[in-house]
Amino acid sequence: MQSIKAEFYHYRYLVLFSLCWFALNYAAALSFGAPFLIFTDFVKYYSYVLMQYVALCAMALVYIALRALWRKQNAVQTVRQAVCQYVQEERYAALLPILIAMFGIFSCVSMSKSLVQYINPYQWDMYFYEMDIWLHGGVLPHEILLSLTPLNEFSTLMILKLSYMFWFFVMIIAYWYVIFIDGNRVHRDRFLWASSICWVLLGGFSALYFSSVGPVFWHDFYPDLVDPYVLLNEKVDKLWGVIGVNTSEYLLTAARDETIIDVNGISAMPSMHVSVTMFVMLYGYLKSRDLGACLLIYTGLILSGSICLAWHYAVDGYYSMIATLLIWWLVGKVVKN
Repeated sequence: MQSIKAEFYHYRYLVLFSLCWFALNYAAALSFGAPFLIFTDFVKYYSYVLMQYVALCAMALVYIALRALWRKQNAVQTVRQAVCQYVQEERYAALLPILIAMFGIFSCVSMSKSLVQYINPYQWDMYFYEMDIWLHGGVLPHEILLSLTPLNEFSTLMILKLSYMFWFFVMIIAYWYVIFIDGNRVHRDRFLWASSICWVLLGGFSALYFSSVGPVFWHDFYPDLVDPYVLLNEKVDKLWGVIGVNTSEYLLTAARDETIIDVNGISAMPSMHVSVTMFVMLYGYLKSRDLGACLLIYTGLILSGSICLAWHYAVDGYYSMIATLLIWWLVGKVVKN
């Protein structure tokens, strides 16, 4: 019990930071007419995340048991020893305050995105389109990326889409490892603080200020403007036809229905897909150069996918990368001290 109290004290500011963020989003949602019990939907969502953590823990125990059997050891005794050793460590005592803090962060992801169109209606898309053109020599960035690949455009888009679909699992596995496995307090604290600040400053306040819908929704929200992404969206639509699930249609329907807070919302700038893979990659480098290098390649795929799948402008990803790197560096300075 003393160790749990000590960990709550250690993570008191992180818990306070996340719960204040939750309270701010909840108050904003209520002010726009969301039902009082809206938070229960996000408790269910977070429960889904926790169930994945439990599944990963179970897989880890199965791995320990199989490894013991391979070495001709007593599998039950080996698993029991591993669990007992874990319970006695500081990592176990830190679980409760960390999971409470992560509830405050993750439960607001969809809430803050859903509120963007009510607080600050979409208006930045034309600026980001012009910035993309200026930065890339008068050419749209997806045209450059698709021209560089040795594969045909459909195969390239399919690889990028599969990489994009795998993103959620990369994020879940990274958080699971940090929360449940990593015994290095400095590394763990740096990841938790940096990721939480990224979700709040980038996924929250930056998304609210730079309200934009992204290339995929250009023709839906700006019908009076010429759509410079019509050809790209036609290529992506063919991809949806093969995969069978059109996420953009679901998001558009959710954005236009009468529900104030949906499971997800439309927000292009900045790209949290890129930001998450960035801080996961930076954390990976703390553990292993090889792991970090692999995650760097994956970050490149996510950045390319965010552009070529029409979810984001290139500047969305660039902003996320620079801001995440800066946050990671500053948090590292504070945590080390």
